[in-house]
Amino acid sequence: MITEADLELTPTANVVAPFMEPAGVINPASTDISGDIAFLTLLNRNNFEIGKTAVELDQNRLTVASRFKGLCLKALAENDWDIAQAAKAIAQDAGKLELVEAKIREYYDNTLAELKSYPSLEQLGQEVGKKYKNMPRKFHGYILKMYEAKRKD
Repeated sequence: MITEADLELTPTANVVAPFMEPAGVINPASTDISGDIAFLTLLNRNNFEIGKTAVELDQNRLTVASRFKGLCLKALAENDWDIAQAAKAIAQDAGKLELVEAKIREYYDNTLAELKSYPSLEQLGQEVGKKYKNMPRKFHGYILKMYEAKRKD
């Protein structure tokens, strides 16, 4: 059985501090210069345009999109799969809330559709690294959590 420790989801295994405050809101005053908050701030400044952000970071578009998808899945998990609440946690700007909510809904729906092909959590756990190879590993556990949560529904 794959555990959170195997996926580096334990508090001691996470190198980057969580980007969410207990209330589920981004803390823009964080000192996480190269981490998730800086990444989300840059996305916000670029109106959540993946291509523009990829150019600015000098990264592949797929890499940027996968990281953003991972952050969205994390926000969803931390907000009990509530898309509107997850969007509030990610957006940082009320004017961009609708845009972010649409992106999160797209990621959520696409991920759910992908997960339907897995007959068990164990099989998904074995293949999550390959299937989501462009997404940082620290977010893979949220895919497993989504699978578990949606299987119960």
